[in-house]
Amino acid sequence: IKVTNVTIDNNLRTPHSDGVHLSGCNGAIVSGCNFKCGDDCVAITSLHDNSYVCKNIIVTDCVFSSSSSAIRIGHKGSKVINVLICNIIINNTNRGFAIFAGDNGFVRNVKISHVLLETKIVSPYWWGSGEPFVICCSNSTGEISNIALTDIQCVSENKAVIDGNISGL
Repeated sequence: IKVTNVTIDNNLRTPHSDGVHLSGCNGAIVSGCNFKCGDDCVAITSLHDNSYVCKNIIVTDCVFSSSSSAIRIGHKGSKVINVLICNIIINNTNRGFAIFAGDNGFVRNVKISHVLLETKIVSPYWWGSGEPFVICCSNSTGEISNIALTDIQCVSENKAVIDGNISGL
């Protein structure tokens, strides 16, 4: 799957209005895109069938704005491995990156680099609270490992959150 040079301009107040949701994909590329979404701009999961592993994903040279997470990796029991995210601008966003692993799920080998990131609190009733990063698998048997964050410039209205069974950060 290749999504290149696409513009999506959703209503920022509409929940569940993802830009691109990659579920159980292998080798997908999202590049040169400009997404404004009420939900995740890019979601990388195996949401519809946790027996599939979403792997070898590249997101590069994009501009994102979201009322939820600009980029979500993992969700509940999803399995995600080998994700590269680079040269991204994220602005006017409730949460920059959300990396989650729930029961029996995992997120492994994620590299995020060269990011300009600005988050703000959208609403107390929306997903997130202006965090630049949420990396979490607390209260579950999920696993998050080998996450590399480099060359990220951030202005945020809240703190980063790292919680749970996380190794190699």
